[in-house]
Amino acid sequence: MSMSLAVIMVLSLVTLLLGQGVDINLTGGKYGTALGVAAYRGKQEIAKFFLDRGANPDLTNYEGLRPRDLAEQEGNQHISDLLDSKCVYMYAGCDVHGMYYGLERDF
Repeated sequence: MSMSLAVIMVLSLVTLLLGQGVDINLTGGKYGTALGVAAYRGKQEIAKFFLDRGANPDLTNYEGLRPRDLAEQEGNQHISDLLDSKCVYMYAGCDVHGMYYGLERDF
């Protein structure tokens, strides 16, 4: 699947900002994090980009919703699947649905 010019431009800008020291896990607003926005909007390439650079899938918005919850709310199963696969790959403490069950992690 080829990326659109808009996605390439967003990823280029985010790469520049991260290179300047911006925290990929800044929180606030309706979606909580940048990963939350990508999950809510169904932007798989952008969500994967954030995850590959250390975005924490456990951070929540002001309603306590994680990126996976936002993806499911909008019917973005492909994003839920991505978050689950990354969770299982990155953390041995995930159950089959990508939920954590008590392991301490450093992010």
